[in-house]
Amino acid sequence: MLTFLLVTFLVPPLILAADYVQKTELSLKELIQKAGPDLRSLSLGASVPAFLDPHVRTVLGGEGPAVELIGILVLFIFRGACIRLNRQHLPTRYAYAGTVVGIASVFVVGVIMLLGYV
Repeated sequence: MLTFLLVTFLVPPLILAADYVQKTELSLKELIQKAGPDLRSLSLGASVPAFLDPHVRTVLGGEGPAVELIGILVLFIFRGACIRLNRQHLPTRYAYAGTVVGIASVFVVGVIMLLGYV
């Protein structure tokens, strides 16, 4: 449960903070608006250890490969959405849409981990 909490709620903001420190040409607001693809990449990287964990494989049982395939496909769909949203000039009220999709991809991996570890 601690791993789930760390990976889902603590690691993504820390990575965004590290990214912000390195990118001095962007303000914090601009960085958060463009963080969707980075969060999505982070979630894809976090999904690999979750799917390879023997405990998660045991819990998922026969449905494990299907859950892995669907989970990875969802993450790639979210990736496309994040990139498209970041390329377009959106109205101000939709400025954080890509970030929301990135956060959703982190939660997809979090749910898979929660199902596998609990």
